[in-house]
Amino acid sequence: MVVQSVLKKPILTSQRYSLTHTVDFKNHGIRLDHFLTKKYQNRSRAQLQKAIYSGCILIERSATCCLGSIKPSSVLLTGDQVIVISERKQEPEVSWN
Repeated sequence: MVVQSVLKKPILTSQRYSLTHTVDFKNHGIRLDHFLTKKYQNRSRAQLQKAIYSGCILIERSATCCLGSIKPSSVLLTGDQVIVISERKQEPEVSWN
C-alpha cells in the first residue's frame, strides 16, 4: 500500500521534470528540510522550506503509517521517496564573437 502526500500525481511537461531521492537507513528519522539541505548544498534551508510549502516537494511512503501534510519538519523513514518537481531553465544565449 502506497500512501502519497498528494491526492494526484503532479503534471510533468517538457518544461517540468521530477527527481526522486530514496531515503536510506542513514537518514531514517531526519527532518525533510535537513535531508534536502544535504542533497542541495547550494540552496539555503529557507529556499527549500519555501519549495516544500509551495508543493514542489512530495513524499511517497510505502509504510502503513499516515504521512499527513508535508512540512519542513516532516520526519522521513527508510524507504520514503522524496520527489522534487523542478522547472527547466532556458539556456542562456552564447555569443561566439
